[in-house]
Amino acid sequence: MREIRNSVRLIGNLGADIELRELDAGKKVAQISLATDASYKNKNGEWQDRTHWHKLVVWDKLAERMASKLEKGDRIAVEGRLDYNEYTDSNEIKRTRAEIVVRTFKNLTTKKEETAPF
Repeated sequence: MREIRNSVRLIGNLGADIELRELDAGKKVAQISLATDASYKNKNGEWQDRTHWHKLVVWDKLAERMASKLEKGDRIAVEGRLDYNEYTDSNEIKRTRAEIVVRTFKNLTTKKEETAPF
């Protein structure tokens, strides 16, 4: 069963600019929101669009690279692993959040070239 592994691949758009945080131990981390779209037919046969939001977690050099090269709205492909983060909210209720720990990314956004005035 070695061939089966925890792997996730997503293509979507960044929901905000990437903000790096530095932890006490000197490690850097970024938490990023990624929007993906899905289309489906409802019971009346009409096409519906739905947006899913995913939490990405990126560490150290990769986080620095992503923060320097990407901005809100950019379309990216990411590959990583699914992880679960447990925490206690402000009402003392235990919660679990699914996160994608990013291993690699690719910017799929083509920047529009500025046109020179005539």
